[in-house]
Amino acid sequence: MNELDAPVAAQTVVLPTGQVLDLADAQQAGQALVEIRQLRDRLEEIRQAAIEALWEEGARRGTKTVHLDGFDVELVGGERVEYDAEKLRDRLTEVGCPIERIEQLIKTVVTYKVDGNVARWTAGANPEYAAAIAACRETVPIARSARVKR
Repeated sequence: MNELDAPVAAQTVVLPTGQVLDLADAQQAGQALVEIRQLRDRLEEIRQAAIEALWEEGARRGTKTVHLDGFDVELVGGERVEYDAEKLRDRLTEVGCPIERIEQLIKTVVTYKVDGNVARWTAGANPEYAAAIAACRETVPIARSARVKR
């Protein structure tokens, strides 16, 4: 087991630099966050460079699966085709494409989002509205984080 596999105590953390910080101290916890984010950013740069090197090797070999000693690397991604659906609809209409064919080609997607402020105001105005809103509301846990601003 290496030091990255060791459990982290609630009060201390050992940074890759070897520095031990007390996470109960806000200043030290903030410093830990700054250093960890810098390390994460550097690791991401190295990761991207490795990915680019593997894409170059895949292009040289003419494959999207690079076979290496003991493992394979599958290269995923590259390009994605996107269309301007409104512009396409207009252009196809202009050149006489039947509306039935345009409707097969371009799908309508509708999404709904509830405005939390208006939901609170509406619920406060009428108990029946409040009950309906409450029946359709759920609280979903999200990851906790902290942001460093400079």
